[in-house]
Amino acid sequence: FAVAGCQSAESRAAIPLSSSFIADAAARVAPALVNISVQPAGSGLRAAMQGASGSGFVVDPSGLVLTNCHVVRDAAARGGTVTVTLSDGVTRLRGVVEHSDAISDIAVVRVNHHAALPAAELGSSSDLRPGEFVVALGAPLGLTNSVSFGIVSAIERTRSELGLHDSLGARNTTAYIQTDASINSGNSGGPLLDVHGRVIGVNTMKAMGMDGIAFAVPIDEVKRVVRQLTAHGRVLRPYLGLKFIELSEPVA
Repeated sequence: FAVAGCQSAESRAAIPLSSSFIADAAARVAPALVNISVQPAGSGLRAAMQGASGSGFVVDPSGLVLTNCHVVRDAAARGGTVTVTLSDGVTRLRGVVEHSDAISDIAVVRVNHHAALPAAELGSSSDLRPGEFVVALGAPLGLTNSVSFGIVSAIERTRSELGLHDSLGARNTTAYIQTDASINSGNSGGPLLDVHGRVIGVNTMKAMGMDGIAFAVPIDEVKRVVRQLTAHGRVLRPYLGLKFIELSEPVA
């Protein structure tokens, strides 16, 4: 990914915001926003009911799209059909899941189009601070090209803090951006933007039964994951295994 240089927190804070800064930020990325629908392999009512949908955004004009792994999981695992609808709401393209990583919940989808596609600019999440304005784009409940607005509520919110304990366990060290921007079903995979319209996260989930508590994967982590997926086909996660035993005379 080609990422433009990012301003420091001090210089960004010094830039005055216009009354339309939310609309301006959204307008910069809106052409790159896509809606993704997945139809599992098979036919009939059961297959139709198991379909999934979410959001994504173009990151390379050649047709590279980022989204959440859970949005396209059925297509990646069971050979379902991925349909990517561009921001015009009319153009529908067949998508192919090139890479996916369940631990980070990031997937890369490839589409082919006769012309170069508008691509979102990726920023950096390394200098985010609680209280900064953010804008979330996506298709909640299938309502495409929706915009919501909020702030960064917290940074580096760990999985253990969220009560996420699964078989992936301690190997999943993903830390999330917490935001009060409205993120609902269908927003998954969409971009979280700073006030300059740069992507600083990928919208991933919200707290069940709660409003104003949602989470995004930081874009710096996303870039790291995608680089490894592209280079190795998987994400390399070194870890050290330890086993404790009681020290006895035979062992000593």
